[in-house]
Amino acid sequence: MGLAVPKRLVAKAIDRNRIKRMARELVRLKTSQANHQDRVLKLKAPVGKKTGGRLRLKEKKQLQIWLAEIL
Repeated sequence: MGLAVPKRLVAKAIDRNRIKRMARELVRLKTSQANHQDRVLKLKAPVGKKTGGRLRLKEKKQLQIWLAEIL
């Protein structure tokens, strides 16, 4: 699985890494061992824009919903 979380969309490194960890964990939980597929996830919208660039609980829940829909 490939993840693209550009710095211009998520300013803080800690938040970029958190997004990547959340995506990996959701993929790990959702996919079975028999279902091997290559996936590339690319963030296209800024995260944390209204909260000073920090990822807050509201944004975390929204990201989890989006990732769950993709998978």
